[in-house]
Amino acid sequence: MKQRAPEYKDAEAAIRLKLEKELPGDLTYHGFHHTEDVLKAGLLIAKTEGISKKETQLLRVAILFHDSGFIHTYKGHEDMGCRIAREFLPKYHFNKAEIDLICGMIM
Repeated sequence: MKQRAPEYKDAEAAIRLKLEKELPGDLTYHGFHHTEDVLKAGLLIAKTEGISKKETQLLRVAILFHDSGFIHTYKGHEDMGCRIAREFLPKYHFNKAEIDLICGMIM
């Protein structure tokens, strides 16, 4: 049976909504505005470096999840962000290898 392709846009929309709703309001640096800034910078670097479309899509997702752990904890937020990604992404048809790459970028 052929695995479905990851639903990048749906996964991105879901984590954006989660971050906007659940990130603590007292995060002065690591708020959603920071995630947006990192996304812009990361995509510029990806374009400059000529990485593939698939790699860029995985990078986008990793950036959007990179500080999601702050929803639950300050210390160890990277590990928590990987846990959130591992919980979230299979629902959007990401396979284990893709999720492992995303978590590697988060860490």
